[in-house]
Amino acid sequence: MSNRGIDRNEVGSDVSEPPVTVETADAARMGGGERVSAASRRSRRLWRRLMTAIAWSLVAYTGACVMLGFLQRRLIYLPTRVAALPASESGWPRALIADVACRTDDGLTLHGWYVRSPRNDTGGNAGRAGESPAGPKREAVAAGGEKDRRVVDWARSAPWVVLFFHGNGGHRGCRLPEAELFTRHGADVVLTDYRGYAENPGSPTETGLRLDARAWWRWLTTDCGVVPRRVIVYGASLGGAVATRLAGELCDRGTPPAALILRSTFSSLVDVAAYHYPWLPVRALLAERYDSHNWIGRVTCPILVIHGDADRIVPIRFGRRLFEAAPETSHDGVPKKFVQIAGGGHNDLVVLHGETLSRAVAGLLETLRRVGEPRATGRSAAPQRS
Repeated sequence: MSNRGIDRNEVGSDVSEPPVTVETADAARMGGGERVSAASRRSRRLWRRLMTAIAWSLVAYTGACVMLGFLQRRLIYLPTRVAALPASESGWPRALIADVACRTDDGLTLHGWYVRSPRNDTGGNAGRAGESPAGPKREAVAAGGEKDRRVVDWARSAPWVVLFFHGNGGHRGCRLPEAELFTRHGADVVLTDYRGYAENPGSPTETGLRLDARAWWRWLTTDCGVVPRRVIVYGASLGGAVATRLAGELCDRGTPPAALILRSTFSSLVDVAAYHYPWLPVRALLAERYDSHNWIGRVTCPILVIHGDADRIVPIRFGRRLFEAAPETSHDGVPKKFVQIAGGGHNDLVVLHGETLSRAVAGLLETLRRVGEPRATGRSAAPQRS
C-alpha cells in the first residue's frame, strides 16, 4: 500500500511539476515566432515586388530616353515623299506657276515652285488653269539646272517676293492655300521644299535645313537678281525656326530682308518638346534644338508674329516668348507686331481664320509700302496695283 501511495504521490508530483508550465510558454513563444516570421516574409515579398517594379520602370524610362535620342528625327520630320511634283499638276493656273530649283552648298539639288500673283500678271493669263506656260524659251542656269527665264522676269518685276518655309510635315503641294494669303495682295511666292521632302534628295536635319534656306535665298537674290529689301521671309511652325535663323544671319551680314513673318512657331524646339514630354530629359537629349530665341534678337527688319490662342501643338506662350525676345522696332522704325487669333489652332488657321491672316499680311505690306516703296529691278515693267 505504501508503495502504491508512493506511486500516487510520485504521479501527483509529476502532474503538478512546473515543467508543464515551461513547456506551454515555449510553445507560445514558438507560435509567436512563426507569426513574426510570416509577417517578415510577407514584408520581404512586398519589398521585392516594389524593387522589381522600380527596376522595370527604370528600364522603361531608359528605353524611352534611348528611343528619343535615336529616333528624334523620325519624330520631328514627317515628310511626304513623291517621285515628282511638277507645278503643272498643282492646280494653280499653269501660266502663273513654274518649277524652280536651287543647289545647296553640300551639293543637293532642291526643287520648289514659283507662284506668280494674278495681280502681277500683265499678260492676261490669270485664271487660265490648264494652259501651257507662255513665255521665252527655257535656258540653263548653273545654280539650278533648267530654269524658266520668265521666272527671273517675274521675280524682278514683282513688288514683293515671299520666300516660304513650311512646317515639318507634307510638302509644298499642301501649301498653295497659304501662299494665296500673299498672292491676293500682289506678292509672288517661292514655295520651297527641304531636303528629304517631296522629290528632293537627302535627309532632313537642323543643319541641313539651314543649308537649304541659304540656298533658296541665294537662288532668289543672286540667280534671279531680286534685291533683299523686296524679299519677305515667311516661316510656319518648324519653318518659322528656319526663317528666323536665316533672317538673323542675313541681318548680321548687313543684307536684311524686307520683313520676317512667323506663323505658329516657337521660341525653341526644346521648349515645345519639354512641354509635350515633361517626364523625359529632353533638354539633355534633343540634338535638333532650333533655338530661335537666340536668333530673333539679331533680326533688324520688321517682324510680324501670328499665333492662335487654342494651339495645342505649339502653345501660344512659346510664340509670345519668341516675340518678347525680338527687338522692339526694326532698323527703319517699324514696331514689331503680334497678332493673336482667338480660337485658332495650329493647323486650322488658314482654313478657318484665313481672313484674319490675310488682313495681318495686308497690314504689314501696307506698312512696308509706307516705309519705302519698292522698285522693280528687272527688265519687265512694274505691275499695276489696285
